[in-house]
Amino acid sequence: MSSSSSFVEGGSVGKYRLLKVLGNGQYGVVFSCLEPAGSECAIKCLSRPGSAEEVRNEVRLLQDCRHPAVVRVVDCVDVDGLPCVVMELCPHGTLETIMRTQGGPRRGAAEADIRFIAAYLALALCRMRALGVTHRDIKPANVFIAEQSRNGIVSHVPKIGDFGFATRSADRTFLGTPYYMAPEILGAVSCAPSADVWSFGCMLYELFYTYTPFHSAQTHIQLAEL
Repeated sequence: MSSSSSFVEGGSVGKYRLLKVLGNGQYGVVFSCLEPAGSECAIKCLSRPGSAEEVRNEVRLLQDCRHPAVVRVVDCVDVDGLPCVVMELCPHGTLETIMRTQGGPRRGAAEADIRFIAAYLALALCRMRALGVTHRDIKPANVFIAEQSRNGIVSHVPKIGDFGFATRSADRTFLGTPYYMAPEILGAVSCAPSADVWSFGCMLYELFYTYTPFHSAQTHIQLAEL
């Protein structure tokens, strides 16, 4: 039986063998892992009980929002009462890591690539809006780059992930990343799927110009006033 002490490279969680650490956060660690059939996935292992319900909510919303442009949930395994979420592996990082390693999208990505990213992710946002789901943290760091193979041709596709702040309610809680927040969330007025459209626009602006449209603001108050 697995326990949280097995959250190490070479350990196991249920039927999944942990391979290497992909990232660490305040709530736990993400590994690449191997399932019995031999496919490689990613698994988020929690280390703090207080975040368990948030992760279960994230899993429910990810499953409901199933779409080619949304990171797919493969499985959810309970370890010591904590959910460990198995997801498809997105081996090429995020839009943010690409921007950092390539010196900005104006040098690292063609306009055609940015147009494809915009059109592809817009389909996922339409799906989420139809379900009444607000992500609340659309930004380059939460858009993961996966591989897709069709007719023997492998291509890279963007996928929205990290639904930790996502909700179906009109919750006014101040959550998200300030430079991408819609005015209604900054002002704690309301929360609706339309807020994601604002964040999406800010992200696309950054992909073209390498900085967010309101990067000059130094405080939340200044952002709200712009």
